[in-house]
Amino acid sequence: MTTKQVKKDIIDNYIDWFTSDEDEREQMKENANLYVEEDHVDEIGQSFPSTTMSERDIIVDKLAHLVSDDPEESYVKLMKQNEIDGNIMADDIVLMWEPLEYRYTVVDLLDEIT
Repeated sequence: MTTKQVKKDIIDNYIDWFTSDEDEREQMKENANLYVEEDHVDEIGQSFPSTTMSERDIIVDKLAHLVSDDPEESYVKLMKQNEIDGNIMADDIVLMWEPLEYRYTVVDLLDEIT
């Protein structure tokens, strides 16, 4: 169901609830549906944006606060290194912010962000 259809349904329900005259009700619904079709504002879509982040996006976002390299590329590098040997220092694979240097092994860093 589209947000436009939801908007139409809400208006139609409102008209049904507050209008008892059948002819008036149908005329109002016709006008309301025309209004919704021509309206360019999607209030429902704006209220509930569909930009939910995937689990991977959340992890990369957390990583962005820890590395000074591109977080997307850093995540890929860390995952590859973890498959080989996750016990080496993460600094050897990606550039960390200076206060965090020499603090995390690859495994520790991945645990921190997941």
